[in-house]
Amino acid sequence: MYVKSNIWVQKKCLTPVCFFLGCGGTLAALEGILQYPHSSSLQYRHNEQCVWTIETTEGHILNITFTSFHLEASSNCYSDYLL
Repeated sequence: MYVKSNIWVQKKCLTPVCFFLGCGGTLAALEGILQYPHSSSLQYRHNEQCVWTIETTEGHILNITFTSFHLEASSNCYSDYLL
């Protein structure tokens, strides 16, 4: 599993499951776990933008499961959103 990011982290994991503590990057692996970098805090940083690209090869299906997801209440998803 690989993570490529110009902002926070560059890391190669040799195990099939890893926790990534950066904010944004590109993931390419058969499986893995993506975790918010400040998991000990219930609040995220003001104006923090974590953009992740998940790559796979043709013919593979991505199965993404969110175990926890917090969105700030706002009209029209102005403040927080998942795209």
